[in-house]
Amino acid sequence: MTTSATQSAALRRPAVPGVILEHLEEHAFLHVQRRKMRFSAEHTSRQLAEIERRIAAHWAGLEVGGEASVKLALEHMAHDDPWMRSSSLRTWLSLAPPSQTVWIEALNTLEPDHVSSWAEGLRALPAEVVESRFAKLAATALPAPALALMVDALAWHGSPPAAILHVASAHPEPVVRCAAARALGQVDSDAGELGALVDDADSNVRARAWWALFRHDPTSALQRARRASKGGSPDTMSLRFLGRFGSEQDLPLLLAAAGTEQGRPASFHALGDLGNAEACESLARLCALPDDELRLHATDALERALDRIPGREPEAPATPEQARARAADVFDSLREGARAVVGRNKPWVGDAADRPLLDQWWAALDGADPDLAREVPDGFFLALPVWDARTGE
Repeated sequence: MTTSATQSAALRRPAVPGVILEHLEEHAFLHVQRRKMRFSAEHTSRQLAEIERRIAAHWAGLEVGGEASVKLALEHMAHDDPWMRSSSLRTWLSLAPPSQTVWIEALNTLEPDHVSSWAEGLRALPAEVVESRFAKLAATALPAPALALMVDALAWHGSPPAAILHVASAHPEPVVRCAAARALGQVDSDAGELGALVDDADSNVRARAWWALFRHDPTSALQRARRASKGGSPDTMSLRFLGRFGSEQDLPLLLAAAGTEQGRPASFHALGDLGNAEACESLARLCALPDDELRLHATDALERALDRIPGREPEAPATPEQARARAADVFDSLREGARAVVGRNKPWVGDAADRPLLDQWWAALDGADPDLAREVPDGFFLALPVWDARTGE
């Protein structure tokens, strides 16, 4: 492809710092929008493609900025916004790859709170770039944040060496074991190593190990989740796991957990994830609880299944009558025995072109798209929902 005289002149012009900053900020902001849209029950591939087109345009602007873009990126590597850190890292490594000495120094000073944003940036880079960054590094010589980053990056782009996963799985720092558990869900893993992480003392590690086990052996994962959901002190992550991946047979377990102090409110959200008529009726009853906060959790869970409940006041919980009326309208329009998500059938029934992105992810878990199956929704590893876009999930 030839470059016109006008384009060549534009490339030679001094970069305007304000314009470069706008490209960097928009690149970060649009990744937030992309992240939220990626697991939306309302948006489709057409809308995601438009976001990705805009991201590519701002990335092209950063590439044109060259040295000025790199200088600005380095100034924002410690930005408060994790998405700015992620875009800055990608800009630095892509446009002015540092020497190995500089890279090792950066890894050795990586803050624990910045691991997820750096992981997000490395996931967006080509595999060969990421592999070259870690090729000559000894896992045992790295501080915990850097080792966690290394494990995540190598797993995302392929398979980290078994020796590195072994070191990470038994590491004393939870941030490293979290990365190991997440990685084991993406590669052929050792059952013993994964089983130990499923029983880890740290809940963040256990949540990622549950997911890894499910990716390899769904039946075993569900059996473990059912055992952990029983009794007066149910494991909250296992409750959400059953809501998402279990079936109507798990309704009694979720209802029993809803009657325990530890099981609330995670079990409410699990009922919303389950989303069948019986689960929604149970949530409608929970909307009569005397505790306003618990009623709000029940309402949020219901609206995940049924979409907005007409008649309820903003920031106020729904009444049982409002909830039941909405549930009746929704389930009258769905297939018999269907589960609901934002008021429609789960799984999706309709034209493929209109298939919401969330349903595409569910299909990806069954093998339709292995790359998409690596990703998980925001807050997926927590017992309660989150509303912000998170890096490195």
